Amino acid sequence: MFDRFLQRVINQVNLPSQLIQITTINFTAVRFDFYFKAPLSVRLKFHDELEALRTTTGALSLLYAAKTFNEEPKLKAVHITDSRRLLNALNVAIRADLVRKSTSLIEETNQNRVTWLSDIISEVTAGWHRGKKPYSIGPEDVQKLRDAFVFIDWYEQKEADKVDIDTRTLSAQLYGPTKRLEEIMGTIASIYKGRLYEEVAECKPSEILSYLGVSRFPPQIRVKGPVVFYQKNGGVLDISASWPSASCPPDVVEKVSLSGEPNYVLFIENRTTFERYTREINDKGLVLYTNGFPSRTWLRIFKCLDELLPSHVPFYHWGDVDEGGFKILAFLDKLLSRELTPHCMVPSTIKTYEAQKVLKLKNLLTILAQSDSDQINGLRQTIEDLLKSGDYCYWVEQEHLPIISCQPLNESD
Repeated sequence: MFDRFLQRVINQVNLPSQLIQITTINFTAVRFDFYFKAPLSVRLKFHDELEALRTTTGALSLLYAAKTFNEEPKLKAVHITDSRRLLNALNVAIRADLVRKSTSLIEETNQNRVTWLSDIISEVTAGWHRGKKPYSIGPEDVQKLRDAFVFIDWYEQKEADKVDIDTRTLSAQLYGPTKRLEEIMGTIASIYKGRLYEEVAECKPSEILSYLGVSRFPPQIRVKGPVVFYQKNGGVLDISASWPSASCPPDVVEKVSLSGEPNYVLFIENRTTFERYTREINDKGLVLYTNGFPSRTWLRIFKCLDELLPSHVPFYHWGDVDEGGFKILAFLDKLLSRELTPHCMVPSTIKTYEAQKVLKLKNLLTILAQSDSDQINGLRQTIEDLLKSGDYCYWVEQEHLPIISCQPLNESD
């Protein structure tokens, strides 16, 4: 009972916006039913514990109700006369002090830094004063926020579409400990979500950092087709001469050109499918691996190809038949200047050995809702037709599907 009462006192006086220094807690049958319903022995023990706390702290006084002859004593009220002294005696941190100190620390961190972080700071401190945890960060975790600002300050000074670095090297450069960046990844991702495309913002923290160009093992961009990469050191990589594909770090690519016109461009989500496609299909397609959700560094190259190629060259995307694959499809469709055609991405309600996980068809429709592409509208119509016979389909990974060219056989070399 004693601990339960103390928790109520703490909740009443220890507010994040201010410390209520003096207050009175009235004992009523409604508010303290557990007290009035308790056996006499329990209540008397509670009185003794309160009296001991009063004696040791001098921070409260007790008021008992008037009683008749032989009636047991009952509390009428507890007066808190010095809540700071009381909380200190109970080893309870004073929330208002912590909010004030943490607010000062993050405001100090942001001096001469990224301008839009001022809005984040205002949002965070206002939330702390209301007892909230904006971006899942409370005032007790202020160091996470400060370290997140260090990353943001570094990142915003870079060219966003040319960042390509591994997590631990960057962590060592920014903080010293090589794992610190991994520890605050969730905070960084949470802050950036409002500044990213919706499809990216819904990704996991590690995927959001990867999109920003920071990942555990930055992958090389892999391509098959008539593409030439001009690199920072003056090197020239003519991929058209490579079989089945070639790769290079995307951040070293300064310029992109074409050594010929492909019959189509195909983006493939998964590495295994990309490797199989480039070995098994030998036509005039330009094939690019997206590494799941492509980073800004990769997107810069994708957009260059979109600008270089004439409008009659069709673009395709082949991803998993799952929510992730559809989000990448919708994102690339939004990014490119031409329509993007889904390749081998029609959902199925037929269960096979490989297709075990269930997907809600309505979720797939929601992901594609903002696209106005005729090709994606066709896929959307197919999903709506499937909905007439059921509300779900099966998740199918690319690796379980046969390799099929985007180009009709009679057009192949």
